[in-house]
Amino acid sequence: MFSILLDRKANSKQLAGSLRFVIRLSCHTHIEKEVMTVALTDSVSTLPGVGPKRVDALAALGITDIASLLTYYPFRYNDMRVKNLNEIQDQEQVTLKGVVAAPPTIARFGRKKTRLNFRLLIDHDVVPVTFFNQPWLQKQITVEEPIMVYGRFDANRKQLNGMKILASGNADPMASVYPSNSGIRQKTIQQLVQAAWDQYHDEITDLIPAPIATHYRLLDRQQMIHDMHFPETLAAAQAARRSAKFEEFFLFQMQLQQLKHQDKTQSGVPIAYDNEQVTALTQSLPMN
Repeated sequence: MFSILLDRKANSKQLAGSLRFVIRLSCHTHIEKEVMTVALTDSVSTLPGVGPKRVDALAALGITDIASLLTYYPFRYNDMRVKNLNEIQDQEQVTLKGVVAAPPTIARFGRKKTRLNFRLLIDHDVVPVTFFNQPWLQKQITVEEPIMVYGRFDANRKQLNGMKILASGNADPMASVYPSNSGIRQKTIQQLVQAAWDQYHDEITDLIPAPIATHYRLLDRQQMIHDMHFPETLAAAQAARRSAKFEEFFLFQMQLQQLKHQDKTQSGVPIAYDNEQVTALTQSLPMN
């Protein structure tokens, strides 16, 4: 009897342990499913840093869910590749890389206006660099340290009107420029697009049938969206834009075909009326 009770207790302990294991496994699996269940129809509020105010600002741009964010394409690109001085055109926006040759100085003029100047050594050439109304950049400029600066080059004066300082070695070759508004900054849109791509790119599926895509040499949709936002070269951006234009017109044509099909299959709404009253009305009109 004692051994039987002992076996029952042992079985109870094993059963309880098994149940606890099953419950833990079930909870873990349930949590995993919740984490992994994502869709392009998810609201942009699921992205980190997107609160009610930012949701409203994005909605003003027509962005409400992940799909509309990923298809919110840039209207142009800035070429951020480092160029040599001898290949730069006048007033071209370029990235220059060199070594800070002299300490930065700040000149103040007017009301709350500043001019930050320093000299950039590129090989054997010294290029003056000027930033207007960005005095805080002085802390990022150290003598004899390498630096990358993006700005507009004045070929006549051989100087650069700086726009921003880039992280050395981490600048994207092609920077996307998006339409924005006063409620949301350009950089914020770039960050949100990157976050949406990182989390949702596996959910992107092709909309255009494979035979048509092959015939017209179109990119698959995942590659198209990637290269629209993060192109390595201008040629890659152009190829992505070509596929995006085709997709837009293709979907528009499909909508027209759907409406045409509905017109053929659906009869009109019948309207009940009294023919005698209609006749009496038309006869009473002055132009009759």
